[in-house]
Amino acid sequence: MRCYKVRLQLTKEKAIEYDHKIKAPGDIVAFINSQEGYDLSANERAVVIALDTKNHIIAYSEIGVGAIDNCNIDIPSVFRFLFTTNSSRFIVTHNHPSGDSTPSPLDITTTKELLKASKLMRLTMLDHIVIGDNEYTSILSKIKEGK
Repeated sequence: MRCYKVRLQLTKEKAIEYDHKIKAPGDIVAFINSQEGYDLSANERAVVIALDTKNHIIAYSEIGVGAIDNCNIDIPSVFRFLFTTNSSRFIVTHNHPSGDSTPSPLDITTTKELLKASKLMRLTMLDHIVIGDNEYTSILSKIKEGK
């Protein structure tokens, strides 16, 4: 059996000037809509945003593109990206092309899995935000409220 020596490498696609500290879910929604237009996308798209210890954005990466009503978020891919960027905190966000930002049962399950894995990996998951038309929902807030 053959094995290989490998090296994970971060490829920077573009530089973005963004000096704002992330303080609330709306800050992330404004950022991702300004960069990727998720509020206008016809398909579900998911992104992970890597943050430093002071909640400044280090990098972001699209981690899933789906159909009009679903998008698979591959949990190992999320953490591969986070370790490559050397981040300590992160936020996941995705859009609902229907415009309704209500989280689906799969959205809630995925968030719980990400939260569990992040604790194991000693990373802080700050939120999973669903973007709709002129609205958004913080799934982590819903989980904490017991909804």
